[in-house]
Amino acid sequence: MSDNRGSQPVPAMTTPEDRRHGTTLFVIYGIGFSLLCAVILLLNLHALRCASELELSPFERFETRAEIGAWSILGGTGVLSALIAGLPPPPWNAQAGWAYFSLAFVMPGYQVIMNKRRMARFGAV
Repeated sequence: MSDNRGSQPVPAMTTPEDRRHGTTLFVIYGIGFSLLCAVILLLNLHALRCASELELSPFERFETRAEIGAWSILGGTGVLSALIAGLPPPPWNAQAGWAYFSLAFVMPGYQVIMNKRRMARFGAV
């Protein structure tokens, strides 16, 4: 049943065509990721615009704004990755994946900032 490929190492992307396919994938993924983030961001914006009709409390409005900020950061990271993959010449465009690595630091930092603002505005929640 097996073609014995599972035990062989994955070949490195060594040819220019292979590298071009890799950067194309990063561009497509970055654009798609950003668009998905934009959809969620727009849903939160709509909820904020309809806050009176939805009878959102001040705390819920704050949380909605925090979500808008978080999804903006995520979407911006996708755009940054797509730009890094699509604009600079090789080998720099291969660094596009590292944009997502920055989220490991940026998102917890954003959470700390929002937690401080939440505590200042609403106290212990």
